[in-house]
Amino acid sequence: MGWYEYFTRKGFKTYMGEQVGRGRSGFDALQYQKVLTGDAPPSSNPAILIATDQFAWNVFRWGDYATKTPYKDERFPMQTVGVGKNATLDFYKQVIPDLNSTLSEAASPTCADGNCTPADPNAPFNTPENMALLANQLDGAILVGHSQSSGFPTMAALRPGSNGVKGIIQLETGCFANLTPANIQVLKNIPILIMVGDHFSTPQPTPACVTMQKQIKEAGGDMTFVALPDLGIHGNSHMFMQDNNNLQVADIIISWIRKHVKYKNHGHGHDGHGHW
Repeated sequence: MGWYEYFTRKGFKTYMGEQVGRGRSGFDALQYQKVLTGDAPPSSNPAILIATDQFAWNVFRWGDYATKTPYKDERFPMQTVGVGKNATLDFYKQVIPDLNSTLSEAASPTCADGNCTPADPNAPFNTPENMALLANQLDGAILVGHSQSSGFPTMAALRPGSNGVKGIIQLETGCFANLTPANIQVLKNIPILIMVGDHFSTPQPTPACVTMQKQIKEAGGDMTFVALPDLGIHGNSHMFMQDNNNLQVADIIISWIRKHVKYKNHGHGHDGHGHW
């Protein structure tokens, strides 16, 4: 069972959002059309980025890509990426292109320039803007982000006019060490959960998460950092919503919500890669 269905079955009104410029949320095709009609040179076409299998192995922390050897405790279904008996490449069918570089006005971070993760919590990107709008329209929502999108819930809470974010859940990092005093005054009123999986090559939490948690707590706020190995749960990949213990991980999130977030109607929003 996937998280969308599971959270719904657990009583949350669950909304599945796509990052602007990915998946079903569309992109701006105008520049491509200009090239097609001869009104612009081919060199002006925006970049189309798509991840390779090597990228997936390294970033999703599955094991040794060179030998295609998973970690011994790896929980991701490796048969879907060509490993083991009756293996397929079905997981790669979920890969979608990143077309953020086509966007105009308030863009989104683009991996085409090597900067996948937002660095400025106050940057006016499309997706956080829309997440803030959704939370307002729902009269309150818990926003969830994953991977490149992990910082978007915090960014949504900091957008001008944002007042509907009742909880922030950021999966696989998403911390900011450069919050302004005004940012901290906003975030101290919103419970925050940061959760990461296993097999990181660097210590967890990251320095950015240590700084952010210290700032939030000193202001009287509520920020929790959870590394699953610290709970005795080992082998989880970057894609733990697809790992073989995905519901166990979901239950940890639900338990945190019930202990930390004051909410009505179980409003729950999610933005991620579009794989879920």
